[in-house]
Amino acid sequence: MDKLSGLVGRSDKVVAARISMIPGTLGTIMHAIAFRLFGADIYSWEPETLHMEFVDELGVQPHESNMEKLHAIVSTVASDSFYNDWAAYVSVCSILSGENSPEEIYDLTPYELTWGCLEISLNDEDYSKSLFSPDICTITGITLDEEGIVKPPSILSFAKMPYRYDGSTYGPDINREVNQSTHALDLLSEYMRDQLVTLNKQMRNLPWLSEEEVQMALHKAKETIMLH
Repeated sequence: MDKLSGLVGRSDKVVAARISMIPGTLGTIMHAIAFRLFGADIYSWEPETLHMEFVDELGVQPHESNMEKLHAIVSTVASDSFYNDWAAYVSVCSILSGENSPEEIYDLTPYELTWGCLEISLNDEDYSKSLFSPDICTITGITLDEEGIVKPPSILSFAKMPYRYDGSTYGPDINREVNQSTHALDLLSEYMRDQLVTLNKQMRNLPWLSEEEVQMALHKAKETIMLH
């Protein structure tokens, strides 16, 4: 196998090993570690192979949830299922948000969809809102609507929102809907800010990333979701 691990210093491996065992490590961080160790080979490996290589190279057992996040990102980069298969889309977004049980995976929320799409946009060079299938656009729109969000956040702008007939809606009712939507978006923005703080901290724990690389990634993330 064509590994890059021989070029990775021992100190980097020690840090990578420690981070991979910590619950709550983000998928983007796990992907950065895997790519640092093995390069593009990871996109052609089966999940079992990738896990085995991790253990062999770092001498530790990565936390199960962290490996699930890594597999979610790798599978998305290696195929188009995230964009065309609603089950894969739901599963990836849920896993990247830390939801791992079957019940949690299919209990969609705007928080999971927004963070999942953001992480994929940071890791998949081919990411584009135009790639999502009609079914996924519809599911995303319904999920947002059920949470009272009338206008999707920028990163979920591909969502097909359910039709709303407001012709017989009175002024106070319209204002109430607008206020509910604004409040829901405010909560979503607060959640995303917290997640970006976590991403910032975890990226700075990777010694091979420069300050410029960290800032570029954070800038891209903020521009993508357009926090208000």
